[in-house]
Amino acid sequence: MDKQYQYVFFQIILACDDGIIRIWKIPETGLDQPLDTPNIELKGHTERLYCIKYHPYARNLLATASYDRTIKIWNIDTRADLTSLK
Repeated sequence: MDKQYQYVFFQIILACDDGIIRIWKIPETGLDQPLDTPNIELKGHTERLYCIKYHPYARNLLATASYDRTIKIWNIDTRADLTSLK
């Protein structure tokens, strides 16, 4: 199974074969228990994801690319798909 992940802004972002982006928020004080369930799930791609990138300055923007031949820009705060490029 191919996976893309990124750790930034005290968050772990995981994009997997099912096309769902999963985000875990890490407390600034560190972990005191396992992270079994993601805090946020972003759904919108229909195929496996192959790239995820955070905006370097805007903490709430995330770009994803999928084998469904789309690139999506997400607002993580609102969990909205802001734009889709095909």
